[in-house]
Amino acid sequence: AAQHKMIPAITSMNDVISQYPHDKLVVWMASWWLMTQTQYERALAVYDQSGITDSPGLINNMAYNYADLRQYDKAIAFMAKYAASLPGDPNPEDSYAEILRLAGRYEESIRHYRAALAIDPKFYSSQFGIADTYSLMGKQALARKEYKAGFKAFPLEEMQQVMWRTREATTYVREGDFKGADRAFQA
Repeated sequence: AAQHKMIPAITSMNDVISQYPHDKLVVWMASWWLMTQTQYERALAVYDQSGITDSPGLINNMAYNYADLRQYDKAIAFMAKYAASLPGDPNPEDSYAEILRLAGRYEESIRHYRAALAIDPKFYSSQFGIADTYSLMGKQALARKEYKAGFKAFPLEEMQQVMWRTREATTYVREGDFKGADRAFQA
């Protein structure tokens, strides 16, 4: 695939899956690659055929596959299982929050972002996830407050700064405050 030889890559992947249909790493790699190729149904089929139910990485992948198919109830069920499988890790809570946000369950999303931050106060994506969620809820001033808290608490690389500052500036657009948006985007 990296050499842009997709037919041989797919054939090889299928051969390896047929030889090792229950190998966690093989199934994870195949399902992840299929997901990146927007082959969500095929990724789910590979997972279902594997019979593997105890791999946090696979459970996480399947949750995102279901979310990409807009099957949010299934995605949320998988994400709940993922979070329960790694209780001391902030990433499952952050991912759970993201799936809930995609499903339009904003208040629950914020609770899970806060749970991730309670596990690891330096898990910056959860802080900005809270801000993004408030913005989607139409609470632009509250979103900006959360963005500012993130900028104050976390040293970010330049590209991260640009991404989050752009999202912060977008809150002004959502409010219809175009002068504020111009100032924020210029900054």
